[in-house]
Amino acid sequence: MRLGILVRLRPTGPWRIGPDSGARDRVETIYHSDSMYSAVTAAMARLGKLEEWLAATAANAEGSEVRFSSCYPFQRKTMFVVPPQSVWPPPASAKIRYKGAKFVPLQLVASLLADQPVDEGRWLLDGASECLLPSDRNEGPFRSTLRSSASVDRVTHASVDVHTTACLEFSPGCGLWFLVGFASREAREKWAGPVKTALRLLADTGFGGERSQGWGRSEMPEFVDGDLPGFVLPPRKPKPPKAAIVAPPEAAKLAVDTSPAAEESQPNRDGDGAGSAEGASVDARASEANENATPTVEEPLPSHQGDETGSVEAQPVESVAAPPADPRESEAKEAESTDEDEPSGEAVEEPATEEPIPAHQAWWMLSLFTPNASDEVDWTRGKYALVVRSGRIESDARHGDLKTPANMIQEGSVLVSDAEPRGGARNVAPENFPHPVYRAGFALAIPIPLRVTS
Repeated sequence: MRLGILVRLRPTGPWRIGPDSGARDRVETIYHSDSMYSAVTAAMARLGKLEEWLAATAANAEGSEVRFSSCYPFQRKTMFVVPPQSVWPPPASAKIRYKGAKFVPLQLVASLLADQPVDEGRWLLDGASECLLPSDRNEGPFRSTLRSSASVDRVTHASVDVHTTACLEFSPGCGLWFLVGFASREAREKWAGPVKTALRLLADTGFGGERSQGWGRSEMPEFVDGDLPGFVLPPRKPKPPKAAIVAPPEAAKLAVDTSPAAEESQPNRDGDGAGSAEGASVDARASEANENATPTVEEPLPSHQGDETGSVEAQPVESVAAPPADPRESEAKEAESTDEDEPSGEAVEEPATEEPIPAHQAWWMLSLFTPNASDEVDWTRGKYALVVRSGRIESDARHGDLKTPANMIQEGSVLVSDAEPRGGARNVAPENFPHPVYRAGFALAIPIPLRVTS
């Protein structure tokens, strides 16, 4: 899965992302991928595309045609993400408590995957947002706060049921970003438009909880079409140039007298005519002699007749054989002609070809993940963690019923699989519920080098 969309949401007010515990005085800092799928599914129902959407995603036996990552914060041009567990945290530091960072910048992840050390002077930890910030920032992209509210009796005007609710408040220029992935070019052509429409509708109506109070809304989403790995990791650098081929030593130059008398008797090597041809013959014979020389036997240079001033008169030759080719030079040319450029990894609308997936490939999960029957994950390798997801149902049939809890692979986990994980959707509706309620565990994963820290 390479074709996708980068989406940025700029909140216009507080957001309420309910924690798994359901506590009102707590708030989650990640809007998970299963919640995004549920929100988009509800929007598809309002757009009259529910049955078609479910057939292409949750009920698709070949895997969902559309997948979502979880939502992560951004601050101006800095995009934060849950780092791969295979490279995070780095070795312990006396200056920065890396384990306290839930989100790290994408450029730092790229450096860690390239085995580059962390420059501690460039980063600082913001405890309120759990973001590892560049050292020139003094606050994180969001803060968790409590807002009070109460019900008012319209007759007596008395306040009843006073309560507080935790929420996220975003700084100016900050928001949330996530990825939308498509299984094929046909799937993108079919669903890119409806998905963008659904997200625009959700930006008006809100994501998460307390939407009736105007929470969870944002400006119109920003969409960037391109290549999924290119959105997350920088392009791979081209191969370093091959070592320069050292040319064989030049042929020993003939001693030439530069006195005026010698210049008069010297053939014209710079002009046209016989003098130039004869000079070229001498140079060719001298080069040939040097090429045929061995380290132990030194062949004498061709003999020439000189005048009293030491000037050399070139002897005409009928034909001169070309010097033999240097085998190292021919090998270099052959390598250059067969060597293919590495893919740039830049965000392009339609990648022409996809690289073959190597055996035992590591996959960095940017979404929650529930494996399906066709996923062959090597659970003895990699580094991953589980999270229990629950919640309540929002349905016109029955509102507020508890969903069946489900174990899912957490964001930031690194799985090892010969094929790209696909994941699936599980029906978490309680018993005798009038329709299925899907918990989406579709995988949106990025291939990374296989590396596990101790």
